[in-house]
This record gives sequence, structure tokens and C-alpha cells, in this order.
Amino acid sequence: MMLMARRKVSTHVWMAVGILLTACLPKASDHPYKSPETLRKDAEAHSSKLMQYIEDWFDGKNNGKIPNELLPKGFDLSDNKDFYLQEYDSIDRDNQWGIREARPIQYDSVYGGLPDPNATYLLLGASYAPFGCKMIIKGEYPHCRFFSIQVSPPFDGISYCANRAYGPTEVSMADVDIAPDKGSVNPFVVGADRDAENRNYTVEINLEIGDALELNPQFKPPYTTKGNKMTGALLQNQGPWAKMLQGRGEWNLGAVWVRYYVPDSLRGALAGVPLPKVHYELPDGRRFYINCDFSGFIKRANKAVAAKKTKAKHPYVRTEGPEEGWNKSWGILRNFLIGVHLANGWTTDKSKKYVQEADLGATGRSMDASPPHNYEPHATTNNYATYLGRGMRLGEDRVIVLTGKLPTFPDTYNQAAVMEKGDLRYWSIVGYDVSIFRKAISSAINEVRDDQVVLDTSRHYTIVYSRREDRPANATAQHGVTWVEWGPTADLALLVR
Repeated sequence: MMLMARRKVSTHVWMAVGILLTACLPKASDHPYKSPETLRKDAEAHSSKLMQYIEDWFDGKNNGKIPNELLPKGFDLSDNKDFYLQEYDSIDRDNQWGIREARPIQYDSVYGGLPDPNATYLLLGASYAPFGCKMIIKGEYPHCRFFSIQVSPPFDGISYCANRAYGPTEVSMADVDIAPDKGSVNPFVVGADRDAENRNYTVEINLEIGDALELNPQFKPPYTTKGNKMTGALLQNQGPWAKMLQGRGEWNLGAVWVRYYVPDSLRGALAGVPLPKVHYELPDGRRFYINCDFSGFIKRANKAVAAKKTKAKHPYVRTEGPEEGWNKSWGILRNFLIGVHLANGWTTDKSKKYVQEADLGATGRSMDASPPHNYEPHATTNNYATYLGRGMRLGEDRVIVLTGKLPTFPDTYNQAAVMEKGDLRYWSIVGYDVSIFRKAISSAINEVRDDQVVLDTSRHYTIVYSRREDRPANATAQHGVTWVEWGPTADLALLVR
């Protein structure tokens, strides 16, 4: 999910968009669009100026209000403005995070950004600090099914992150790999006490320029990072498509994500623990934080609109018909480009080459590139999830039926005492309104998660979707069926996590 209301979706999600934008596809940019060495030097120059300002602040030479000229051109100052330095003792963890809380779908106020309604997303409000610093995150393991921390990768000048969305795989830590502080318990380890009272952790992130894989030797699938340390960066270059996407400039903030999937039922959306506390350390150990007014970002990220009611209509066969399968996502921009081409029936080698070259030119990522630039996850996605998507339309006088077999998972929602093992940690199917012609674009309209699915003795399921007034009489748990209200919007994209 992406709080900025820009996020990855399945190939089919973008097909309708593709038909509209057929004539608007830009020429594939050359890669690299600037030499990586030049970009690294520019990044280091921006960082050095900021570092000098911080050191001067510690020496009493300025008031800590960071002037805009120290913000590289490209930052969205309507989202993040008035940056300032804070002493360690004045840091308020409740004023560090942009939050999108897990909550049931409400048709009169749906959120954009392709969120999973069962997850709470935390994004650091002011993700900006100089290279050479350490970022320290201290918190308590949440009471939830799954928890992870991700940060934008070290700055290499090879990959780009346009608009904080179309970019490289983030460096990550999954809950089970985060060692607890001395005297504490990691409740995500199989067999652990999920309700342990002492549940503190500390994660250290070095902010550096360099190759993400060299600086993070374990940065490869399945992204198991041991030792509570990783290396990232909080300054990103937006590449050649920055001007087309938002026109502000080629630089932008980095990102720090914390995700809580399925908070326990009695623990609230923040999973029963205080928010993590973040601070930075200079090479000499002096501690500080860079904050800002990110109320504009909060307002936009949590803007809700009413779901659009549309008339049921039989599926568009080419993209939504029953013979269509599921598509595995590799990247939001690539998904968009493939959607444009498939929607228009362009399947030639020339078309495929354009998709590959355009994605590489815009993001520095390619399936043919060397690691980590050929990794499947991309900016803003959960590294530990596989995303499968397809378009689906509710036909008139019809229901939609999905059948399958569900892997095993730890059922934690009702305060399970012990963390159980399973084939996977979490599974859900969410339906999204992805029409560019409606205000509710990228909003979750329906959803069902693993522990809500009725299973037979072999773990097979039957999920029936319909509008409430069209629910079949036998679409009940007693008949072995999971019924899900499709919602007011007939044409959606289904996304399996």
C-alpha cells in the first residue's frame, strides 16, 4: 500500500487506463539518464551542506530551522514543509509518523492508495537525513500477525524513485529476524509467547551512498536480514520521468515504512504498543532528529471519498473474462506499460522491447539487470508479499465465484497465546476501484482475509461475491461458502497478497 495514493497494481488494473493513454506513451529514456558518478556526487554535495548545517546547530550557530535551499529541488513542499532540527530529548514519537490505520471498508469513505484494510501503515513523516548518519528505531513488537520495517535503499545513482512510488526494492527486516533487546521476547518466533510483557527491539540503519547489495550482503530473496542492522538512504533521485510525473525537480525524500498486518482484535489499529521512536546519530554519536510539518501529507493520505455505484455489466472478455488468469506483479510502472500494450492488442517483440526499455529508463530496474535492480519488489511494496492480480466485473444477474485451496497460517486475530507456524503468514483478496474516471481510484471496495474464509477438511474454499440484494440463499458458512459483498462498484481489480 502507498499512503501517497500511488501504488502497484496488477497488469489488468491498468488496461482501461492504457486504452485512454495509447497516444501519450513517452519515448523510452536512455539509461542511465545521467552518469551514476555525477548523481552520487550531487547527492553527496546536498548531504554535505545539510551535515554542515546540523553540526553548526550543535555549535549554536543557527536556530535549527532548515532553510529551503538545503532541501534538494524536487521535494513536495505541500506535503512536507518547514523542516527543523530537534534535540534527542524533545523527540515526540507521536509526531513522527504518517499513519493509515487498519479499518473495515466503509462505502461512504473509502481510502485510495490500494491499501489492505487489514493492515496499519506507518510512514516516517520527514524521511530526510545526511549520509554518514545512523538512524535508530526503537519500539515494541506489536500484537499482530505480521510486522516489518523497510527503508529506501542506499543511493547508487543507478536506480531512480520517481514520486516516491516508481522505484527500487527497499531494504527490509521482517519481524522474526529482528532480535529482541536484552531481557525481551520476540513474539513472532514460532512457539513464542505472543503476549510477552517485555517486547522491545532496536534497529540500526546506516545511511550511505553505494551499492545496496554490497552494503547489505543479505539483501536478496527472501530478504532475511540478521543482526538488526541494515543500510539505506533518505535522499532519492527521481530520474528522467520526474518532470513528467510532477515537474518539481529530480530529488525527493527517502522512505521508512512500518507495517502491522491484522492487529489483534482487542489491541486497536496500532496493535497495542506505542509508536516506534526514531532518532539520528552523527558519526561522533551526537543524537538528533529532523522533523517537519507533514500535515499536508497526512491530509492527502487519509482523504476519503464515497465509493462510486456503477451498473453491473458483463465482463470485457479480453481483460476480465473467465479464461483470463492471474498476473504476478513486478513493478507499478511495468504493470502500467504492459496494461497499455495488452489492452490494445500489442504483443509484438517491438512492444515487449519498449516495455523493457521504458521501465529501465524510468526506474533503473529491469528483469535483465543485475541484482538488486532485477528484484521483484519495488518501492512501497511489502518485500515479503507476492501480489497476484486480475480485472473482474460483476455482470448483471450474476455472482462471481472463486474456488481454491488456502495454505496454512497462524490464526492470531483473537489473541492466540502462542505464535503457530504455517505455510505463510498472511493471505487476503481485496477488490479495488481502479478507474481513472472516478474519485475513488485505487480504493478498497471489498476484501476477505484468511481467517474469514470457510474451509473444508482439505482446506478448499468457495468464495461467492455479489451485491447484498443478490446474495444466494445458500451462500452461507453452513453450506461451506464464504460470501463477500461485492460493493457498489461493478468493475474492480482483485489483488491477492
